Amino acid sequence: MKTNNAALYLRRHKALILSILMVLQGCALTPSENHTREAFIGPRGLPEDKGDMPLFWWQACFRMPYSGFETPNWAIDVMLAQRVVRPALERHAEGVNLWRFHRRAGVDEAGHQFSLLFYATEITAIALFNELEAAPLVKRLAEAGYSTGMVRNCRGGKPEHALSAHSDPAWNKHLRQAWAYFIMGASVHWLALVEGVDREIGVVKSDEIDEQLHHYEAVNSKVTAIWRSQGQHAYLHQLAAIFGYEPLEIQMLMQF
Repeated sequence: MKTNNAALYLRRHKALILSILMVLQGCALTPSENHTREAFIGPRGLPEDKGDMPLFWWQACFRMPYSGFETPNWAIDVMLAQRVVRPALERHAEGVNLWRFHRRAGVDEAGHQFSLLFYATEITAIALFNELEAAPLVKRLAEAGYSTGMVRNCRGGKPEHALSAHSDPAWNKHLRQAWAYFIMGASVHWLALVEGVDREIGVVKSDEIDEQLHHYEAVNSKVTAIWRSQGQHAYLHQLAAIFGYEPLEIQMLMQF
């Protein structure tokens, strides 16, 4: 009886459900890019190994010169995300179950590093690595001295199979397991902000790498301004709402 009731409910509300799905899909990319939306909607269920081809976490890490005395050129991250990583993810959408970005700059071996972490089979990983390394823009940035190239699996060791592998080991086990879904959504959102601001500023007419980087400096600045001025309500407040406005323990004050 419960099964019949569920089926009847789905039939009666099919139009509403489809409308909601269309709205959710529309949040990911622009109307002119309908054919690539699937790459950014996220998983349609829990990731599962494909027969004898298990899924692992892989890392494609783009490194930029950084001594610690200068401000990192965050515009390079933005350019790589939109012009190199996004098209590659779209082409390999069927094989990438989860993915996310990571940005950092420190005085160490990695230095300034922009990373794509993705959950896929080894076959998909090799194909994606090859495409990212061969991207003309990656080569141009290296030739101009803005990048030292891409490193595969830069965090060392063998690729890890556990879904929670790249979450903090100090977290609750359920949080570790669910983290990949949250941070992928945040990465999708950040990329959508980049896309929107990029369109607003306009097309880069020059083919010179310096001029293109200047454009992405403007994009990065605008996205940063949105984060600073509206992040408290758009992110922290809305996230608190999802958790029922329960108090949050602030363990330490920090400047990220």
